[in-house]
Amino acid sequence: MIKIKYKNAIVKHEGIKPTTCEVCGRQGKPRGMQYHHFKYAYGVEEVRKRPELAFHNTIFVCFPCHKIADAIRITEKNPETAKKIRELIRKKQEMIR
Repeated sequence: MIKIKYKNAIVKHEGIKPTTCEVCGRQGKPRGMQYHHFKYAYGVEEVRKRPELAFHNTIFVCFPCHKIADAIRITEKNPETAKKIRELIRKKQEMIR
C-alpha cells in the first residue's frame, strides 16, 4: 500500500483524505478538494513506476481555487492567447458601456 504524508493531507492508494485548501484555507470533503499540478514534470510511465512523483509540483486546493489555478497555468503557458483574451474582454466591456 502506498501511503505518503503530504503537507496537510494523508494520501493512500484508496484515495485522498484532505483537510485544508492551501490557497484560501477552506476545509472541505474529499470530493471538493483536489491536487493541482502547477507543472507537469513527469510522464505517465514514470509515475506508474514511482507513484510518489504524482505529488511533486502540486498544491492542495478546493474546487474554486483549482479553477483559478488552472486558468493561471494556461495563461503562463500561452501568453499570446492570454493577451488576446484580455483585449477581447476589454473591447466587449467598452461596447457595453
